Amino acid sequence: MHVIEEQVTLWNWLQRKPYLAGLMEDARRHAEMATCFATSLDRDELEPRDRDELAAAHEGALLQHVLALARVALSQAQVDTDLVLDAADPEVTTRRPMHAALLIAIATGQHMREMIKAHPY
Repeated sequence: MHVIEEQVTLWNWLQRKPYLAGLMEDARRHAEMATCFATSLDRDELEPRDRDELAAAHEGALLQHVLALARVALSQAQVDTDLVLDAADPEVTTRRPMHAALLIAIATGQHMREMIKAHPY
């Protein structure tokens, strides 16, 4: 059963053709937005409601940044692990859950690429 699941997962993965340059640009743009929101949180005197909304926008931008990098790490292309980690915003690497998610995506992508070598189609 696990062999069938792996083959179906592998087949679905092979059908996706991500645009890596676009994903890296998305990751960069979301990191810039997160930095912009963080700067606004530090500089501006805000009402509590505005501060909460800005903090939520900051968190959302960081999550979108991590998701874009995870999609790069999970792609079929041979991806340099250092490329993904170097592209990560410094705040991501200091937050354990986000950093762990990125490391898991990298490991999963490497595993998927190894599976394709073991199960050529």
